[in-house]
Amino acid sequence: MKMLFPEYNQSYELFSQRNPQSLGEKILNFPLIRILVAVIWVFLPLAAIQWLGARFIPDNFNFKGEDIVEAIISVLSFLAMIGMYRLYTRYIEQRPALEVSARNALGEAVWGMLWGAGIMCAVVGLMYILGTYRVLGFNSPTILWSACSFFWVAAFAEEMILRVIAFKIFEEWGGSTAAIIFSALLFGFLPANDNATLSTVL
Repeated sequence: MKMLFPEYNQSYELFSQRNPQSLGEKILNFPLIRILVAVIWVFLPLAAIQWLGARFIPDNFNFKGEDIVEAIISVLSFLAMIGMYRLYTRYIEQRPALEVSARNALGEAVWGMLWGAGIMCAVVGLMYILGTYRVLGFNSPTILWSACSFFWVAAFAEEMILRVIAFKIFEEWGGSTAAIIFSALLFGFLPANDNATLSTVL
């Protein structure tokens, strides 16, 4: 743990330091309530930024520099999530937000992207070898930029809910095994749609 995350040595350092005394504090300290409070606390500003962005960039309107505005909105959304989570840990859990510390963030982000890109390349390469993936054509690189400016925020928000908030709180409450099972089930069921089955979700 210390090699990957030098800001802390043990996972319990990420647990709530609040010592609930009153009935209201004990209710607030209940795991499901804390998850709900954390999600609302973090994502209400994000929803407000995205709503304002949609007001400035209607779907049926294009203008020069639209991609730049979308990138700015994405960066603001990212900063809002980090900032609000730090406020949540400070005032609700009464501890520093070590897991989103700026220290070593760049290096960890680069390693994470390299690992993610490597895994995706391996999966796509295997699909290509097995004949289940074919390249039918190429689009403009600007399409990739536009997609990335949106989906990286969506991916970060998903990890914020599942790992930073839900996993940590359930690990504090029921241990690492329970947290892994719960977050894995939550990760499987959240993207489910009308075409999903129980086997594909699991």
